[in-house]
Amino acid sequence: MLALAGCSPTSPAPSSSGIDSLFAGADVASERAACLVERGWDVRLEGTAIVGNIPPEQMTAYQADDLECLEAAGIDPDAPLSADQYELIYDWYVEIEECLDGAGFPVPERPSREAFEETYDSEPWIPWSAVPDLDAQRAGELCPIMLAPTS
Repeated sequence: MLALAGCSPTSPAPSSSGIDSLFAGADVASERAACLVERGWDVRLEGTAIVGNIPPEQMTAYQADDLECLEAAGIDPDAPLSADQYELIYDWYVEIEECLDGAGFPVPERPSREAFEETYDSEPWIPWSAVPDLDAQRAGELCPIMLAPTS
């Protein structure tokens, strides 16, 4: 199952101040999901998350369509991040890492802020990347901080 940025309406928002400013709202998610469905993908919208079963052999094609749908919805995924945005993301990821670690999930080693920014586009540090796929839903329930805001 694939889920792209979203959360249930009852999940608490991340406590990192301003993180919600980094996420597109419900209108963009709805437009993006409709575009993907028009292109033949079996996806649905749950809150602001786009969820569906994408076969691994079709992932490259899905990602290309998803990028085009994102751009059609008015989002430039190639827009550079500001220093403040990198700081917001890093702080949010630290909160996620601490929650996952406290809940007993494996987490990759945390880089320095500088290394995080330098490797963000090439080898990003993603705190939930070591969580086994079968535990992803449980991790999200125990650590709702890892779910994107719904604003």
